[in-house]
Amino acid sequence: MTAYRAEFFTLEDVKRLKLVQDKHDNNRSQSIPVGNGSSRKRKKPTEKKSQGSLDTGDMLGALKTLQTRSSELFGTRKTSNTE
Repeated sequence: MTAYRAEFFTLEDVKRLKLVQDKHDNNRSQSIPVGNGSSRKRKKPTEKKSQGSLDTGDMLGALKTLQTRSSELFGTRKTSNTE
């Protein structure tokens, strides 16, 4: 019997991951053939980093960006005054 573990991610986790993935360069190599055998032309290089070159600094940058945009992304935080 195989046990499956459900993974639950918060909206914040998903948005943080998207910020990091936005730095990922998704251009395909010219040597990878397309279905009909012809090769795809490589797009002009972007300023995005390749997946292998992402590091903890990129995650920190994404967290800082997310933190500065938190009210825009998640709305204002409601605080309760319990005294």
